Amino acid sequence: MPSKKKIKNKGRLEAESQIMPSEPESLSEHEETEDEGGEASNENPSNTEMMKAFKAMERQVSGKVDEILSAVVDVKVRLTEAEERISGTEDEIVQLKARNDTLEKQVKSMADKVIDLENRSRRNNLRLVGLPEKEEGSDTCAFLEKFLPETLELGENVTPLIIERAHRIPSSGQKIGQDSKVQPRTVIMKFLNFKQKEHVLKAAKSKGAIAYKGSNLRFFPDLSAELHRQQRKYDAIRQKLRDKGINRHRVIFPARLLLTHGDRTVIMNSPEEVEKFMQQVLCPEEMDKEMQQIENK
Repeated sequence: MPSKKKIKNKGRLEAESQIMPSEPESLSEHEETEDEGGEASNENPSNTEMMKAFKAMERQVSGKVDEILSAVVDVKVRLTEAEERISGTEDEIVQLKARNDTLEKQVKSMADKVIDLENRSRRNNLRLVGLPEKEEGSDTCAFLEKFLPETLELGENVTPLIIERAHRIPSSGQKIGQDSKVQPRTVIMKFLNFKQKEHVLKAAKSKGAIAYKGSNLRFFPDLSAELHRQQRKYDAIRQKLRDKGINRHRVIFPARLLLTHGDRTVIMNSPEEVEKFMQQVLCPEEMDKEMQQIENK
């Protein structure tokens, strides 16, 4: 027979089972929990999408940064190559400049030698300007050998002139005068003896104006075009000297100025040296004159 204690516990268990909720109610609570969990799960996908979007943006930004870094590296490499090329080019330019300077000096030296040789080959020549056309006839040398001593009055004691060659320069087509007559072409004559040429030139300068059949004859040394251009550079400064009352100056071979001022004679190699001489020597004298005039007043 069961004891009273066991019967009592059995009755207690049956009473508690009647009080506890039934199984369907516990299921409904589980469904509510699932419903609440469902609402939470509806919110979780948005956070996941945001995380995915952030990761996608991160990947894009990372890719762009990688592209930029790659471009920067490429630019750096190219810049390094450009700097090396520029450095090499600068070195070559320095070498070429030095070589060019050397070549310029050599060319100038050779040009000066050519000009000097050309003018030395003309040292026995004289130019006669103003002789009427066809006056010399068919034999220019014979005409000049007779014409020069008579016109310049060289005298009988002078050695007979020997002219090796003579001719007129080609026509320039220039016309002068109101009647538009063609200007006589210059006659170039080459003496066999340099001393005879110098004697004729000095006689022509001492005689001054030489008139022949209505024309003025003028004698000049025969110079190259370049040397003539160099000598013409002194024209302006010589005019300034004349304005200052200094008339003792002349251009000497090849292109220098012989100037005499007071007891001092100097040879200058360029118009700039003459200008500097005027500032150093002439200007102080003019200042002294102005001071004397002020004192006299």
